[in-house]
Amino acid sequence: MHVPYKGAALATVALAGGEVNETIVARLSREVIRALEAPDMRQRLTAAGIDPWPGSPEDMARLVHSETARYAKIVQSAGMRRQ
Repeated sequence: MHVPYKGAALATVALAGGEVNETIVARLSREVIRALEAPDMRQRLTAAGIDPWPGSPEDMARLVHSETARYAKIVQSAGMRRQ
């Protein structure tokens, strides 16, 4: 998954509980990626100023992990505390 940004971004994701069958998660992921890569959908999203970056559940897990680590460093260096 290519994430073309250097700062913050807005992500829209589909989440499911851990009890959801992996087969269902895989199919849902494939169908969402297929829809986002369809030329007419891509054109409509781009016209609305949205740059879709479809990816797998594993891609999203990596992104969440890296962003959590990134922002944890910022929070710590700013001396912020949990309230």
